[in-house]
Amino acid sequence: MHSTDEPVGAHDSGAGYSWEVLRTAPNGETLVTESGGGMLGAPAEATNRICETHLEAATALFEWICDDFRMGYRTAVLEARVAGRADPKPEAVRAALSVRDARGKEVVTLSAALTYPPVTGRDLADFRRRQRLRTKGKPPRAADPHLDRLIRHLRLEAESVREEVPDLDHCREQLDLAKNTVEAASAAKIRAEATGDSAEAAHAAASLARWRPRVARWTGYLELTTEAYVDAAAVEAEADRLAHAPTSEG
Repeated sequence: MHSTDEPVGAHDSGAGYSWEVLRTAPNGETLVTESGGGMLGAPAEATNRICETHLEAATALFEWICDDFRMGYRTAVLEARVAGRADPKPEAVRAALSVRDARGKEVVTLSAALTYPPVTGRDLADFRRRQRLRTKGKPPRAADPHLDRLIRHLRLEAESVREEVPDLDHCREQLDLAKNTVEAASAAKIRAEATGDSAEAAHAAASLARWRPRVARWTGYLELTTEAYVDAAAVEAEADRLAHAPTSEG
């Protein structure tokens, strides 16, 4: 992470900025994939967040960019597996963001190697379930009405378990945002203290005080949500097993 030595504070509100995203492909080629602009103190077109400083705008943009790459790859893998194809390669192995102020001066740069969480069998089962709901297809039913009632109750139980917790993707997004913000604010604080910029150091310290607890909170949410989704997947798998079980004779 890099930012300029100029203080970034409330006086920046209303100032314009521009940004550019670069991705490094698996073959090592670096390409500009997207660019845009915005105004501090106004909702950003890409993230819909209101940021008062270039650092806040850059952090929000970078979180959105990295999440977009991860979600795009996850969807591509799931679609390939449903179609019986081999997993595709990620579109990017590294992402970088450059933010420039209204004068065209680069004020913040962020870059990171991209990691992609493994796509599990449970992820695939959940993806197929969502596809089925989108296409309004009905899950398999058992011929035995008593067994069919049990299966329907199991599916409702699985849905109820998922509804107990926040959406899993939302938890991941919020945790990534909190971690990226803490990382950027920590780097800004170190730089500001080294250059004697007390205003920037105070702003970065305030950001750290707000966002560090959020890292812990969203880490806990993600653990609980993952546990609930695993539980729901197990219940749904039992419903599928019963629905496909051969009927007994006699």
